[in-house]
Amino acid sequence: MHANSTDRANRKTNAPPYKGLNERKFDSFPPQHGQGSDRSDSPSGIVSSLVNIWKSLVNTFKDFRRTGSTLPQHDTENGLVKAVKTDTPPKTDHLEYLLLCVPFKSHANKLMNIDTTTPPSSDKAFYSLLRQTYVKNRGRFRNLFSIRALSEIRFVQFEVFRNDLADVRKYDCIPPETQKDHYLYRPMPAEFEPPIGKNQMRHLYDHPDHADDLPVCFSRVPRKLRERLSAAPGIGTSEGWGICFIEGVSWPRVCALGLAGVLASTVFGIVYTVVKDDIQGGFGVASYMLGVLVLGLGALQGAFEM
Repeated sequence: MHANSTDRANRKTNAPPYKGLNERKFDSFPPQHGQGSDRSDSPSGIVSSLVNIWKSLVNTFKDFRRTGSTLPQHDTENGLVKAVKTDTPPKTDHLEYLLLCVPFKSHANKLMNIDTTTPPSSDKAFYSLLRQTYVKNRGRFRNLFSIRALSEIRFVQFEVFRNDLADVRKYDCIPPETQKDHYLYRPMPAEFEPPIGKNQMRHLYDHPDHADDLPVCFSRVPRKLRERLSAAPGIGTSEGWGICFIEGVSWPRVCALGLAGVLASTVFGIVYTVVKDDIQGGFGVASYMLGVLVLGLGALQGAFEM
């Protein structure tokens, strides 16, 4: 018994000192370097790390959008991953332009290249496009007060200069079959020349709802391929085929404007006679007003042509 008590006393004497819970918890941390604590394990350090990661992701996304989309692609031969740029420039072989000669000033025509790479789905859409282009080019004020209006729509061969002026050389013609690499229309060669009569063109222009639901007429219209038509740098001109809007004096519009002037002067004469009790003086002033209106209308037409 005495020996056993002696052994127990010796084990207690040689045992390491007892450490409390707090002391053992601190012993589990790795040794610190220097006097300061490691800030990366603190909550503020974790937050700053997350913010830096988020900023790097945002910058990567901006660079991705600026430089173009790239997708990783595996190289089976070398076992490597390569970034291959997926965006490719559009092919110019499929670009199409409808060439329109619109009236400009008194006697000239201006060339317009209308992009028809996405073609009209029907003849109704095609003739609506022609109408919108012509009306927009004239302007609202000229459409209301000009005595000139559209009279014909015809297929033409023309020569374009550097300032986009188009000199019409031939009417009722389309590109020959030798121009198949530069112009597109169907059928080629054409069965008729012009492919659409001028009366048919004019009627469907005025009434697009009478046109076909399929692009029957549009497919016959020649379109320039690959690039817009412009004057050649060395020569200064280029040859082209398209559609020309031809204007003339609109006699219904002349009668309408004249009737409006007569009506206004007559109303003035009647009112003047009733108020002043002077029929001769009233209609004398009304006649003078009518003359001024006629001269003003003529001056306005001259301003449109300048």
